Amino acid sequence: GNTVLNTVAFAVFSLVLPLIIALLSQHVRGRWKTFYQALIFVPYLLTPVATAAVWRWLFAPNGGTIPTVMSYFGADIGNVFRDPSMALWAIVVMVGWQMLGFGVLVVSAGMAGISPEYAQAAGLDGAGPLTVIRRITLPLLSPTLVFLGLMTVLLAAQWTYPMIDVLTKGGPSNSTTNIYYILYQF
Repeated sequence: GNTVLNTVAFAVFSLVLPLIIALLSQHVRGRWKTFYQALIFVPYLLTPVATAAVWRWLFAPNGGTIPTVMSYFGADIGNVFRDPSMALWAIVVMVGWQMLGFGVLVVSAGMAGISPEYAQAAGLDGAGPLTVIRRITLPLLSPTLVFLGLMTVLLAAQWTYPMIDVLTKGGPSNSTTNIYYILYQF
């Protein structure tokens, strides 16, 4: 069940959000484009074990940055990695954040292969921006989106393994265990 939940949740981080970010950032030019691309892609380059250590420090129940900020808003999140209802979602968000850059990079590369002449011709025919996205951009991006979808289905559980191993060891009460972690245990 956790493996399926990981896969479905990662579809948001590897398909939906990268598509939205790539579409919104399509008009960024110059140095800002380089800055934006680095900012989005850098989390993917970080090793999962180092990332897990940083997240553990950020979520530390006593003095961690995230619990401290949340307490100012009146939310006591406690120890996220010891709460069975929150641990899996914390893992999903952390790994999703790390994998978001890869998805944005792939979608941006797919969009770079779409000639702007299609949108210009559609604009001359009276098509608005949303029509261009729905009728031209998305169909031409379909091979890219299928690739990202397959990568998500094939690798979602594997991407979570280092985070699970470092942060929760599959617990609490096996709430973060997935198929790869079970295979490792056997």
